[in-house]
Amino acid sequence: MKKIILSLIGIILFISLNSCWFGNDDEHENDIKLDIYGIDNDYHDYHKTIYLEDEGNFIVDMNSEVNYYDILASRIGYFTNLYDCEFGDTINVDLDIVVANKFCGVVFGEGNPPWSSTVFDIFYNSPNTLLNFYKDSLLIKSYVTDFNGRFAIDIEKGDYDCHVHPDSITNYFSNVKVNTQSNYQDIYYDFPSFVKKPNIYIYPTEETILSVKLNFLQGGNVTKSIPNYDNGNGWKNLTVKPNGTINDKYGFLFYEAIQPDKWQYKTGWVIKNENLETFFGQNLTETGFIEKEIDEFIEYWIPRLNKFDYYALYPQYKSEIDKLIELKISQKPDNILRLFYVIDGMNKKINLTEPTIPEFNRVDFVVTEWGGILR
Repeated sequence: MKKIILSLIGIILFISLNSCWFGNDDEHENDIKLDIYGIDNDYHDYHKTIYLEDEGNFIVDMNSEVNYYDILASRIGYFTNLYDCEFGDTINVDLDIVVANKFCGVVFGEGNPPWSSTVFDIFYNSPNTLLNFYKDSLLIKSYVTDFNGRFAIDIEKGDYDCHVHPDSITNYFSNVKVNTQSNYQDIYYDFPSFVKKPNIYIYPTEETILSVKLNFLQGGNVTKSIPNYDNGNGWKNLTVKPNGTINDKYGFLFYEAIQPDKWQYKTGWVIKNENLETFFGQNLTETGFIEKEIDEFIEYWIPRLNKFDYYALYPQYKSEIDKLIELKISQKPDNILRLFYVIDGMNKKINLTEPTIPEFNRVDFVVTEWGGILR
């Protein structure tokens, strides 16, 4: 009996110690949770969680090294509020109760800055945003959020694919998994990015008639193109010569597109402004592009990169691009080279892990593509 009592005491002490070490979220169950995000002056992520017992004024003074903050204030039974603020600001935390007996939440756009691949995100309210709820590919319910990005809808409990359409101008949408069992879920969708001037160069081994199509696997569409791109069917019946000439008129297929910002930001280079042209020439050569393609890249991009002292360049190779924008050609090429740079200007140099350039064998029927995403 004595051994049993000692064992029980040991278990109780273990549980108590673990509660002290790791914290107990249950004690904050009815409190207001403030998730505070920011970036300090050295581009390091800042994230802190604070709990408030009641609504009221809150002074943003956590870290003087962080100038700008996104604060998400949430509480069980209430709509989440977003506060964009600066160090030293006072915000009034005032939450609104959810609508009873409806599935409620708030829609936020979410973008990950290039200098942050871990915690920090930039959040955006999404007013007047179309939500389409699908089950087994069937449209079940549509709803447009209010001025605050909120929704309160009647919908059966279950799992849905929610297509978030942030504007009515493009066909862009972000797909989010939604579960309505709990009657409340905030929806965070990937804020769109715009890929500028991808050029697709096509070099068959003999004159060939081809069709080319872009599939936006996670939402998106072509916004500009030369020659004209049909978002339903693509480029049809192109006559392409071995030297890359298309329809006796074009040297490449040009397009611009909108798609989710799901690019990689883990590896890249930071290049001083005056060294950009030399860098691009060397880097594109090492990747597998030829002089004509490189000259056209430099001619387009260098005049547009003149506002900052440094530029962070995050390469997106074929493996990354294919996850978002699939390139389909009616006759399969022997070798395809794709490279987009995500380009972010800054006036202070940061350190990045240098990428490994994939090998490319430029033989037989070859297709190459370059482009850029300017942040």
